[in-house]
Amino acid sequence: MRDTVVFSKVKLTNKTNQTGPCQVVLNSLHKYKPKLSIIDVMLKKKIYETSFEETEFIAVTAYQNED
Repeated sequence: MRDTVVFSKVKLTNKTNQTGPCQVVLNSLHKYKPKLSIIDVMLKKKIYETSFEETEFIAVTAYQNED
């Protein structure tokens, strides 16, 4: 890789009917751990893959405040 990879905008959503190129659909109350994969598209081969324990999260789609 010669250049920096930038993810300028990624939207997490639970609405399957509103997906777009920058949206990732998640299921509420499911556990997720993002994974970074680098793939050589010319060779159709995975070069590198990693994930970080610190990035694990549970998706929550509704909040209720008792005020």
